[in-house]
Amino acid sequence: DRMGVTLGPKFVKPLDFANTVINAASGQTAIWHKLRGVNSTIATGGSAGLQALAYGMDLIRSGRSDTLVTGGADELCFESMYGFYRADMLATAQNAQPACPVPFDIHRNGFAQSEGAAFVLMEEGQAALDREVDIQVEIMGYGAGYDYSQGKKEDIAVTAREHAIRIALKDAHITADQIDLISASANGSILNDHYEARALGRCFDLEKIPVMAIKSALGDTLGASGAVQVVTLIESMKQDLIPGIYPLEEVDTAYSSLIKNNRNRTAEIQYALANAVSADGNCCALIVKKP
Repeated sequence: DRMGVTLGPKFVKPLDFANTVINAASGQTAIWHKLRGVNSTIATGGSAGLQALAYGMDLIRSGRSDTLVTGGADELCFESMYGFYRADMLATAQNAQPACPVPFDIHRNGFAQSEGAAFVLMEEGQAALDREVDIQVEIMGYGAGYDYSQGKKEDIAVTAREHAIRIALKDAHITADQIDLISASANGSILNDHYEARALGRCFDLEKIPVMAIKSALGDTLGASGAVQVVTLIESMKQDLIPGIYPLEEVDTAYSSLIKNNRNRTAEIQYALANAVSADGNCCALIVKKP
């Protein structure tokens, strides 16, 4: 890309082009490992990793696939980071106040961008039982929505997030009070954290259900983040351990019912919900169950 910009299109190597397209990672994975089944790339920004798992669930439910490798990956690159910086979305020190990329904190002022990858092996339930493998979690259901105001109108933004959560609960055939843990998409963004907290408050009793937000520790891995959240939920459910939102000091007064969960705690977790929201309005919620 840089060579094309600086020297002109005729200097671009044609063999390099195949590795610049958005589905290059999944394509190369299939080539290296001789995978002949469905090969897709979900391009929904910060919700892509979670929506990839949702798409995989649909493929298995419909009988189109028996086994899938699904997840998300995203790299830290100058172009995207500079774009978020110019959009005033990154946490920065301002007016003698330090940067505060802490989810739900009253002093939060943006997010910390990072990179990562997380993938899981998804399989039809009976096939996994027949193979006598160690099943980590069952994916029970998911929901999706879109904030067409792209964060500019609060009610529309909150309703889109709420819609995804309620559809996920309906798809999983459970009620809101059966959820034992919520993995929030919150990353320290002033508006997005606020919208998500309001949506969660509409759907759940936040005085009883703990909320974790791993982006306080890992930063926002964007397209990988939803899959990273699910992998973290798997470990939380296996260990009955809820990681704290560190260094959360003071929960925003706009949603004081949110539990100040800034320390690790133990709890038995049967059902958990992961929430993922992209900067441009894509919303996804996915529910997992301890096997």
